[in-house]
Amino acid sequence: MHTMLAKKDDEVERTNDLWQTDQQALEAARLQIAQLEDSVRREVDSKKRIEQMLKSYKDEVSLWFISQPPRLPPSFPLLTCVRS
Repeated sequence: MHTMLAKKDDEVERTNDLWQTDQQALEAARLQIAQLEDSVRREVDSKKRIEQMLKSYKDEVSLWFISQPPRLPPSFPLLTCVRS
């Protein structure tokens, strides 16, 4: 009877050890998931900021070109039509 209890105690201890190992692995996986989610969130935020900066730049350049009359440089050769 004592041997059977000792065997059961060993089985319970092994099961508990496996459970603890699984718990540690689960916690490590949760931490990694949280870190990856945070990294993805930062990348998305960064992309949004860059896209907004690019849009602002494009708007600024477009407004500048609209507000400037077209000018040719002084050394620009003008083509003339020659009729015969």
